[in-house]
Amino acid sequence: MLTNIVVTCLVATFIGMGAWNDIGNSQTAASKINAIMFFCVIHQGVVSSLQGTYAFPLERALMLRERSSGAYYVSAYFMSKTTMDMLLQLVNPIIFSMYHLN
Repeated sequence: MLTNIVVTCLVATFIGMGAWNDIGNSQTAASKINAIMFFCVIHQGVVSSLQGTYAFPLERALMLRERSSGAYYVSAYFMSKTTMDMLLQLVNPIIFSMYHLN
């Protein structure tokens, strides 16, 4: 999680210092703003989806072992994993937005 926060801060700094500082307020700036916002949204979406798809295969063996012993159902595991990942993944977009707007 610390690595994700550091990467989020670095990307936000690069976008903030490299793109937002030199845009201006002219009519041509509108297309630049759209392109930068598109990159920001895509970045946040790809990062969060990769984290989610990476976690399930790593925990598959543990989940199958606990399921076979009757500890819980697959639906309980999936709902708890999804809920916790969603809560943890809310941190990065908030940091990204605050850090990149400064």
